[in-house]
Amino acid sequence: MGTEFNKAQFDAIYPDGIEHHYWNDCRNKILAHTLNSAKAKSNILEVGCGKGIVSEYLHNAGFKIQGVELADVPTKDELKAYVRTNLSVFDLNESESMSVETVLLLDVIEHIEKPKEFISAIRQKFPNLKRFIVTVPARQEIFSNYDTFNGHFRRYDISTLKDEFGMLNPKSLKCSYFFHALYWPARILVAMKKKRPEYILAPKSILQKRIHKILATVFYLEYFIMPSSFKGSSLIIKVEL
Repeated sequence: MGTEFNKAQFDAIYPDGIEHHYWNDCRNKILAHTLNSAKAKSNILEVGCGKGIVSEYLHNAGFKIQGVELADVPTKDELKAYVRTNLSVFDLNESESMSVETVLLLDVIEHIEKPKEFISAIRQKFPNLKRFIVTVPARQEIFSNYDTFNGHFRRYDISTLKDEFGMLNPKSLKCSYFFHALYWPARILVAMKKKRPEYILAPKSILQKRIHKILATVFYLEYFIMPSSFKGSSLIIKVEL
C-alpha cells in the first residue's frame, strides 16, 4: 500500500540536527498544540516516524507516544525504548493495537498510491482508535521536483484531504493550512520552472539554530493569525472518530 524511504531520501531530508530546522520545530509545536486541544496526552502512535524526530519531541514534552517506521533506519540509542524501525504498523501485537487511541500520520499518506485503503486498514488495526492527526504537503499547483524525489503521489487541498477520511464517517474533521508564507515562493519557483534543492541543510552553529528557532516561532504564530483556509505549503487535519 505504500513505499518506505530509501537511504538517499533519508540522508537528504533527515541529516543530523534536522530537529533544529525551523520547519520541523514549527510543525512539532503545531502538533503539540493539536494534541493538547484534543486532550490526547497518552496512547499515541506515530506511524512512519522516520528517525523519531517528532516522537522524541512529543515524548520530551510529556506525551506518552510510540513510533514505528517501516524503513530500516538508525535511531539514537535513547529513543529505542519508544521508537522502533524496520517494523510494519500492521505487525504490532494485539495488546499494542488495543491500547492505541491517537494515530499520527505526519507527511505519510502522500507517499501511498491508494491512501484510502491504507487509512481504512489502520482504522481496522486499532479498534479503540479515537482520532487521526495528519499532516501532508499542500497545493498540487506547487508540486515540484522535490515531491518527485521524495516519492510523493500528490499534494493536497482541504477538500481532497477531508475526502480521504470521509469514508470513516468521522464525528468531526478540522483542517487548516500552515506555512502560509512558504506557499508563494514555491508557486513562483514552479511558474519559473526552477527546481528546488532535493536536500535540507540542518542548522549547525549556535547562531543558525537561534535564527531557525525565531523562524519557527514566527511560522507558529502565523498558524494562529492567518485564516485556516488561506493557502499554505502544508496542511494539518484532526479527525475525531
